Amino acid sequence: MSISLTALLLIGLTLALWIYTLIFLHSVMMERNLLRKLAYQDPVTGLFNRNALELFWKRSNGKEAFAIMYLDLDGFKAI
Repeated sequence: MSISLTALLLIGLTLALWIYTLIFLHSVMMERNLLRKLAYQDPVTGLFNRNALELFWKRSNGKEAFAIMYLDLDGFKAI
């Protein structure tokens, strides 16, 4: 049984398109994860930012005891 050249080219093209699609989707998912991380963490210190604090307040049910320290440093970016 022999496979024609056209069939081999069609199979190769289909395989290449699937690989390209998988690589593209993987890069999109990695970028979304990075954006999600940057939305809630400071890129310099890695600490949670104001968005993360607001999300924390929304998710807390008020039954647990906790403490939060808020520190505002003027001119921190210059350091």
